Amino acid sequence: MDKIEKLFRKISLEDRKRLETIMELLVNKQFAFLNITKIKGTKLCRARKGRYRLIFGFDESSEVEIYAVKIRNEKTYKL
Repeated sequence: MDKIEKLFRKISLEDRKRLETIMELLVNKQFAFLNITKIKGTKLCRARKGRYRLIFGFDESSEVEIYAVKIRNEKTYKL
């Protein structure tokens, strides 16, 4: 079980649905509906919803790869 699955088991159903919606929008490349910011010093971006952050990037074929889903704290962007 990876970290994303483990987090999804711990959070509320409401938060889980919100994060799943954000993931679907990322995969379908509907970026206009999301609050996306590039992370300084990396090639990664983040999408945020409430206190949760989705860290993602793009592979060689420009497909979205989600690296982490985390609750925001001072170590969130240190991968």
